[in-house]
Amino acid sequence: MLRNCSRLIHLSSSIKDLERLANFYLTCCTKLWKVSSSNDIHLFLSLPRSLIVLDLRGCGLEYKNDVPVVFRAQFLFKLDLSNNPVGYLPKRIELKMVRNLSLRSCRSLKSLPYMPSTLVNLYVDGCKSLESITFQSGRFNLTEFSYEGCSNLSEVQGLYKLVPLAKVDKADLVQQWHWHKKYENDEVDLVSYKVTKELDGKVQMLYEYGIMSTFWQGTMDQIIMTYDYTSSSSNLSFWVPYEENKIQGLNVSCLYRSLGVDNELCVFIKISNITKGVTWVYNPVVFCKPRVDEDVVWLSYWPIGKILDVGDEVEVNIYVDHGMIVSECGASILYMDHSEIEEAKNTMTVEEVIGGDLSEFELTTRAYYLCRCDIFGLMTYEGLNWVFGHNVDYPGKFLYELYIFGYV
Repeated sequence: MLRNCSRLIHLSSSIKDLERLANFYLTCCTKLWKVSSSNDIHLFLSLPRSLIVLDLRGCGLEYKNDVPVVFRAQFLFKLDLSNNPVGYLPKRIELKMVRNLSLRSCRSLKSLPYMPSTLVNLYVDGCKSLESITFQSGRFNLTEFSYEGCSNLSEVQGLYKLVPLAKVDKADLVQQWHWHKKYENDEVDLVSYKVTKELDGKVQMLYEYGIMSTFWQGTMDQIIMTYDYTSSSSNLSFWVPYEENKIQGLNVSCLYRSLGVDNELCVFIKISNITKGVTWVYNPVVFCKPRVDEDVVWLSYWPIGKILDVGDEVEVNIYVDHGMIVSECGASILYMDHSEIEEAKNTMTVEEVIGGDLSEFELTTRAYYLCRCDIFGLMTYEGLNWVFGHNVDYPGKFLYELYIFGYV
């Protein structure tokens, strides 16, 4: 325990011979790194492999260059680098055994690439320069993830990605969406109760669960009329018609506006394949705050082509709280011809999560709640039964998912 040893300037390299040293605390030992810029390298090279906990909070530790640090603690369970001016983590620090990683208030940290999928707890609160977090694989096992105050965080692999429409390659847009680029500089009032990115007021593309969403404000009032199936209310239904071409997915749109009531503002879409008994309820992590007497257009693309067949009955419902109203909604089936199928497989950049394994979000048989923030308070039996229309049990995996984001 060497916490707050403010005059400590040197550690003997013989520390590496302490084969039973498990917990090592150097919290706020700032002079250890100020004496020599290479001290941090020597420290990591000298640490014993027996460490379980390493605490380097507030030590002034920084990496501005690609320093070839090699650190392979065989049993390191917890690593705390909080309150350090690190620009990034050295690429060759071995983190395979680390389950608890804390980087709180590392204000110069810009990215966390290739995080081990074995991480259980990850804390990056207050990392104001952090822009992205990616993992070594798409599947990870976080049970606690905290990222409040990360004002520039726009992508967390496997959770969400938020990109200004101006930066979205036109080739990445699904069919019928190419005209979106004309409105990339429009102003919108985007808000979120979980994403802490400082939204710049421009139109954004949200990627979440494989669903693509974007919002417009005060424009595109006639967009609903271009859809195959429309309604002047918050719900509609249709049967999938026969078509020679393969079904790619479903475009869903709605218009909503504020009633001027001071309440929580949130919207979500419920899509049900009545024939197959499958239901998805999606509450986006980012949405557009409506103005009084001015419609907001929410456009979304759902890659559910594999779960739609000719003759299936499909229902679409838009839910809002009592401070808003839905005036219109629309849906269109998106097809691709045979020549486009293979091309789409090679060029598609968005993981089709909604067309894959959603077992972690399954509330009851084939009913999925896709949500990172529970604004509606649906995490009650009454709320969930209201949306899904039948009794819903809380499965263990779902409670586990909610715990990650602090909802239970």
